[in-house]
Amino acid sequence: MTRYSEGCTDGGSGELWAIEGGSHVPFISADFGTKTMDWLLNHSKPKKIQAANVTFNAGFNDAWRNEIKKGGQGVFLVVFPVVKMIFMSWFTYDLAQPDEDIAYTLGHSGHRWYTAFGPYDGDTAVLELELTQGGIFDSNTLPEQSIVGSVTLTSISCTELHLTYEIFAAGVSGEIPLGRALEDNVPYCESFAEQQ
Repeated sequence: MTRYSEGCTDGGSGELWAIEGGSHVPFISADFGTKTMDWLLNHSKPKKIQAANVTFNAGFNDAWRNEIKKGGQGVFLVVFPVVKMIFMSWFTYDLAQPDEDIAYTLGHSGHRWYTAFGPYDGDTAVLELELTQGGIFDSNTLPEQSIVGSVTLTSISCTELHLTYEIFAAGVSGEIPLGRALEDNVPYCESFAEQQ
């Protein structure tokens, strides 16, 4: 047998074992697979210890939802890492149901879209929250945008965000845990996180 180990990172090891005269699937003994698995488990690469929070990166571009209250509330994030800016759109609802006699052709009077855009620093973005209203569907009527509050986004990991908000006129504030709606971008996010 030949044993080889070279160029490993601190705390890691790598070995290549070759059985002279062996085939691709050697028969050594009845418990060969068990012993091999035991060895692999005892010599596996130690798990990487991640930083407290993961820095925002392009892998965060995704739809995120409230993990506790699954009533459809959520945010969509677009991170621009070259300029360290982040855009957030937040779909939520009004504080109370509107009157039943209010009829809308499109959408619902209780739906709210907030947006926020601004810089981030590492794992944190402190942004002004804007409400867009008064626009007309598929027309040249310009909507009005007004700052209605503030939001702080903190990245915990590639699958967890923390949103803290304050909406001034409504006098409401709170915190929302967010998780990904889909996990397709998690490996992409983790590839950036490993470089930090």
